[in-house]
Amino acid sequence: MLSFVYQETVGGAVFLLGLILAWRAGEVGPRGRGARRLAVLVGGFLLLALCQGTLQWLATR
Repeated sequence: MLSFVYQETVGGAVFLLGLILAWRAGEVGPRGRGARRLAVLVGGFLLLALCQGTLQWLATR
């Protein structure tokens, strides 16, 4: 599971950097379409992290 933690930490940092760039470009934000886009992006990241964590946990059992 150590690789999972490492991958999610590095991937999360890259993802956060991308979100900052998207925020500055006006593509995501706290209201309207920007909030919907932000929710989809963060939800997708969390879903992928959950799937990867589950599969790696099952592989070590």
